[in-house]
Amino acid sequence: MKGSITEYQRKRAIFGKIIPICFGFFFLSVVLSFINSLGSQLFWFTCGVLSVSIAIVTQMLLNKCPNCGKVQFGSITVNGKVIRTKGWALNPMSCPWCKAKLSGANGHS
Repeated sequence: MKGSITEYQRKRAIFGKIIPICFGFFFLSVVLSFINSLGSQLFWFTCGVLSVSIAIVTQMLLNKCPNCGKVQFGSITVNGKVIRTKGWALNPMSCPWCKAKLSGANGHS
């Protein structure tokens, strides 16, 4: 294996701390964009889009399988083959692509 489960879980934990901040700021930005003038609305809307973008980029950089290096998405499997993804799997038990174990014995680390 190229990386370790412990390292994967450490990186995933970083994302777990960033996501609430990003989405909290997004919702605050939406509320503030509705109660301010047009110029401020554009600023707060841009801040909201930026915060969601940061969350997505962080997910794509940190939540990669230590074995195959692919980003962890929720997957749909048919006859043992991954055919598409359906959003992010924030703490998958195993990689849908290479089947490498990604979590501790109880399912989470």
